[in-house]
Amino acid sequence: MAVDRLPTVAEFAAKRKVDLAQVQGTGPDGTVTYRDVDRAAAAPIRAAVEARRARRAARQELAQARAEGREVIDRTIRDLFPADYSS
Repeated sequence: MAVDRLPTVAEFAAKRKVDLAQVQGTGPDGTVTYRDVDRAAAAPIRAAVEARRARRAARQELAQARAEGREVIDRTIRDLFPADYSS
């Protein structure tokens, strides 16, 4: 009867392309755990998500500034060239 063995943390890290030298261990005496490797593997994904949120916020801010600028231009044109439709 074959027994499945758990991969070592090093194998686990290699499979997820995580450099163990860059991982700070949270286990006893600073030992790197499976959870530490999982967190390190997820870090680039989290960074990408945060960057996307920042870009979205910047685009929304830019769109708002453009809309406000258009309103100022429209108001200025109406003030400079008032329409007289009384005749």
